[in-house]
Amino acid sequence: MDPDLKGDYGSDSARKVLELAMSCSRLSSAERPNMAQVVHELNECLMYEKSRRGNSQD
Repeated sequence: MDPDLKGDYGSDSARKVLELAMSCSRLSSAERPNMAQVVHELNECLMYEKSRRGNSQD
């Protein structure tokens, strides 16, 4: 992970990003997600992290 994050990320998000990265590196292009799917998954992770951080500041 990026050291600038200083460990401030959820393990669920980290796992999801790792799984996404692994799916992007599949040998068969038919098995790889398209860019719209990648953007969608990353946006979901971002929304989760924003809500997680917002809830922890309450």
